[in-house]
Amino acid sequence: MKTVCVLMALVSSAAAAEDPASDAAVRERLGARRVAIEAAHATAERECTQRFFVTDCLEAARTRRREALIEIDLSEATLDDAERSRRAGVRQRRIDEKRARQEADQRNRAAVPLLPPEAASAAVRPGPRPSPSLAPVPVGPSPAADVRESPADVAQRRRDEQRARTAYEARQKEATERREELQRRQQGKPKAAPLPPVAPASKP
Repeated sequence: MKTVCVLMALVSSAAAAEDPASDAAVRERLGARRVAIEAAHATAERECTQRFFVTDCLEAARTRRREALIEIDLSEATLDDAERSRRAGVRQRRIDEKRARQEADQRNRAAVPLLPPEAASAAVRPGPRPSPSLAPVPVGPSPAADVRESPADVAQRRRDEQRARTAYEARQKEATERREELQRRQQGKPKAAPLPPVAPASKP
């Protein structure tokens, strides 16, 4: 009888484990059954105290309680295993989806071409180029860049980099023009007259 009960409990628990929505109901039934077993055991203990062979009666009641609780423990363990398996499956699906998004983003970033510097400087008037030491360092995606960047974000970031490069070149040209204008002004100014010599201080 005990083996049949255990098998029935395992089968019912396994069937419930396939349906996550019924887990709560199964656990609630198991909890109610546990309470009923404890109540029956308390009643059996009280009845045993009224019998002649009290010790044997109490031992038999404890055995029945232990066997009944083992069935419940097995059923709850089956439910716990099924829940852990479901959670592991959900975690694995999330990991797979994240990896697929990262690979797709990497392919999209590789497919977006970067504008050549000549196209970026076409809008700037021709003039002397800045010295190599002052040239802007091209900004590209760092290895630690967020792999979840969408293609639209990649294109926007590249446009921003292109605008920054163009603005930098325009500032360099303006600075060069200002320096040349200042030099022309200084060359056109007459030289100032020298200061008169300082008379030596008289001795007391």
